[in-house]
Amino acid sequence: MTFSRSLPVLIGYAVALGLTLLILGTGAAGLRVGLQKTSAASYQVLTQNAPLVAAPTKNPSSRLALHRPAIADEAEYFCLMFFAVLSLLVFMRHGPSMTALFTVCIAAGLFFVSWRFYADEGLLLDATGPAIGLALAWLGGMGGYYYRYCRDRVKIERVFGSRLPQIAVRKLISRPDILIPKGECRLVTCLSCEISNFGKLAADWKNDPTGFSLWLQQRLEPMIDEVLRRGGMMIGTNGGEMTAVWNAPLDDPDAAVHACAAASGMLKACATAPKTNAPFAITIGIATGPSIAGSIAIHDHTIYSAVGDCISTAARLRHVAARYGQTVIVGQDIRDAADASFAFLEVDFLHERVSGNAVRLYALQGDAAMRASPRFRAVATFQDHIFQAIRSKKWNEARELIAQCRKLSGACQELYDLHAARIVEYEKNPPVENWDGAFWPPSSSKPI
Repeated sequence: MTFSRSLPVLIGYAVALGLTLLILGTGAAGLRVGLQKTSAASYQVLTQNAPLVAAPTKNPSSRLALHRPAIADEAEYFCLMFFAVLSLLVFMRHGPSMTALFTVCIAAGLFFVSWRFYADEGLLLDATGPAIGLALAWLGGMGGYYYRYCRDRVKIERVFGSRLPQIAVRKLISRPDILIPKGECRLVTCLSCEISNFGKLAADWKNDPTGFSLWLQQRLEPMIDEVLRRGGMMIGTNGGEMTAVWNAPLDDPDAAVHACAAASGMLKACATAPKTNAPFAITIGIATGPSIAGSIAIHDHTIYSAVGDCISTAARLRHVAARYGQTVIVGQDIRDAADASFAFLEVDFLHERVSGNAVRLYALQGDAAMRASPRFRAVATFQDHIFQAIRSKKWNEARELIAQCRKLSGACQELYDLHAARIVEYEKNPPVENWDGAFWPPSSSKPI
């Protein structure tokens, strides 16, 4: 616990101890004497109900003279301060619940020791005052703890309230250290979504900006709700674009599955959006990879975000989705992680211009029910054979398979047009002898 976060608890303990010492000090001597008489009376009730006398008397059970040692006040103050410091250390390390148990045990121990001194030696030591002081100190610490909790809750809700589902926000309230400006490396899954032809749509609505704002809200809000419902965190919205991540700031071992589920939900939300004359379509890219996630404090305003290559990769996949006639394009890692829950079709194998690595791209087709359907299995089998023929440089066989696959229900014509054009190019300019089967985009092609 940092000093700034422990300060309210320290102040609460200090105020409570100050009030306790004031009560037990000379300024409240009458109350103090009353507490001592109450303790003595309680002990005498336990020892055959012997009468309480102001002057030293004989204890009927032990025949010892009752007296209060000269250093009793100092001993009681020392016990109060010593155990209060211990209680504060326990509070800052283990929290209020463990501290409450610690306080009860210490109070019980003080009463037991005081009782033994009374029963065995006839000494009157006040355990009530230190016990009450420890209880007040705990209450003071609880006041500071609750103040800090409310302050942290306000900050967490300000930073994450509209970007994470409420259940995740409640979890983060118990982790206020997330607001400390720092970064950490996390394996993040990113979903990048874009409304197709957004600039043209905005231009078409230029005479009705209010209507366009309402139209946009009716479409973005359900899609954002799908992201939040699947545990994602929104890290950016800009006009017709939106970006969300999983596995930050909270751990999500099924981040790829949840991202694919959010993409499927977003497609369903688009299908049920209010119908207008304006065309509406989206493209989505999903990628996973290492990123740096953390909080940044700018002018006393805390921002939590994630940056990394997977964020830009998801955006590039989103840009090329229309090239394949698909809506959702994912990378190999996403397909491997979510293959048991969703249906994926391989759409390309190419060298990425940014890194030069060969990557496989897949199109999300639906959930597990789609994956088990005969129609999907037929298309997937044909496409596997098409890619095998292309990698083996069997151009005529690949061309024949494409012609047969075009006739299947659910076949994507844009995808087959793309690969048919590549086959023509391969025949004109054959690949090198040790070709790995991955297409290398020319510098003039669209980025990937």
